[in-house]
Amino acid sequence: ELLEPRPLLAALILSNNLRVLLILALSSFTVVGPGAIMLINGVIIGAVLALAARKLPPSALLLSVLPHGIVEVPAFIYAAAVSTTFGLAVWRRALKREPGVGAAAVSYVKALIVSAALIVAAALIEAFVTPTLVEPLLAP
Repeated sequence: ELLEPRPLLAALILSNNLRVLLILALSSFTVVGPGAIMLINGVIIGAVLALAARKLPPSALLLSVLPHGIVEVPAFIYAAAVSTTFGLAVWRRALKREPGVGAAAVSYVKALIVSAALIVAAALIEAFVTPTLVEPLLAP
C-alpha cells in the first residue's frame, strides 16, 4: 500500500533527493558542508538498513537498495566533491589568492545538472523497478 501509486512515490522520492542535493549544493560555501551532509545521510541510511535487516531477508534488503543506489550514491558523491571544490575556489577568490571562480562555477553548475539527472533516474528506478523486485520476496 505504501508503494502505490508509483508515480506519486517517484515524485516523493525525487523531491526528497533533490532537496538533499540543493542543501548539499548550497553548503558548498562552508567547504565542509558537503562532506558533513554525506556523512549524515550515510548514518541515516545505515541506521534504516540496520533496522530493516532485522525484518527483511538479505536478498530483499539488497534488492531494495542496490538498483537505485548504484545510480544515486555516485550522483551524490560527485555533487559533494564538486560542491567542495567550488566552495574552495570561492574562498580562495575571497582571500585574493586566485583570480575569478568562473571555470569552477561552470563545472559546479554542470556537475549539479548531471547529478540532478542521475537522481531523477534513481528515483524512477526506486519507485518502479525496486518494488517489482522486492515484492515477490515479501509475499507471505
